[in-house]
Amino acid sequence: MERPIPDALVGQAPIPRWQRLLARLVGRGVDAARRRALARPRWKAQGVPIVVALMPAGERKALAQRVANALGVIARYDARRMARIRRDLRAVLVWPFVMPGTAGQYLDDDAICILNPEMVEKWRAIQTAMIIVHEATHARLRHCAYVPSSAGRIEQRCKKEEIAFASRLPGSERLQQLLWKEVEAVGSREYTAAARTSRAIDHMEREGASRALLVLLRRIARLRRPHASPSDQRE
Repeated sequence: MERPIPDALVGQAPIPRWQRLLARLVGRGVDAARRRALARPRWKAQGVPIVVALMPAGERKALAQRVANALGVIARYDARRMARIRRDLRAVLVWPFVMPGTAGQYLDDDAICILNPEMVEKWRAIQTAMIIVHEATHARLRHCAYVPSSAGRIEQRCKKEEIAFASRLPGSERLQQLLWKEVEAVGSREYTAAARTSRAIDHMEREGASRALLVLLRRIARLRRPHASPSDQRE
């Protein structure tokens, strides 16, 4: 049975076969590299394995230590939450394959929190701890369907858990006010796969990515749009 061409694709140039094959090969390669890295964790803090992969050898230990410091902050100010994180997360993975413009993601397939190495490198331990708290909440809510109709509410819940954790930190009143504003923002955001991909590509454009790369990514995103299902990578 032929599948009708979506209206959004009518009149647009077909995507070359080599681009479709490239997208498929890149996705498989990333998945394989992630699973190899998770099979050999080198560090552990507060009972949580820490994996740093596909980063220069000289930077890996320092990045792992920064994650360990963040986990230490959680353990110091919220021991009960740290115990839940220890149960819910298989590992914390720091590597460059994260959605552009995001600090972290939860990957349901592997039950891991993925952190953006650029953010880990420049942020204070408290900031990284907040991201781990957010992504670990996704792990707690993993049985809730992450679909466009419910994703906004799930993101709000994760943000409120950040606020609950922040309330335990000394002198965090200003931080809590900022987080409450973010609760309103995430609730009104669109969470379809196409919208999330579009935000990521827009971020890359603002950061100065080449026009050729942006064109390629938009074409790949257009290719995937008719068949896209909600991603298991939660923001």
